[in-house]
Amino acid sequence: AGVLDWLEATGSAWTVTDFDWFNICDFELVPPVAAPRDRRGRHSRSGFEKFPPMETMLAHFPAHAAACTILGGDILLADAEAPPPRHWTIRRFGEMDVS
Repeated sequence: AGVLDWLEATGSAWTVTDFDWFNICDFELVPPVAAPRDRRGRHSRSGFEKFPPMETMLAHFPAHAAACTILGGDILLADAEAPPPRHWTIRRFGEMDVS
C-alpha cells in the first residue's frame, strides 16, 4: 500500500505529480558524530501529529545542540503541565517566514 492506494481509498482530490523531485541536498556528506551541534527539521502542518513522543523529541533536540528552534510548536506550548525544556526556542505555527 502506498500513497496512490491511499488517495484512491479515501476518494481524495489530491493529485500526484507526474515527475520525480530531484535531490536538492547536493553537498559532501560527513560521517555522523555522537553529539552533533546542528539539527534541522521542517514541518508544514500545525497539528500534534507532526511531533513524535517527547522522549524522541529530547533525543533530536538535545541541550548540547548549538540551538534548538522548533517551528509550529503550538501544541508543545499549550501543555502547561509538561512545559518544553528551557533550551528549546518554540515558535507558533505561521509566526516566522520559512522561505
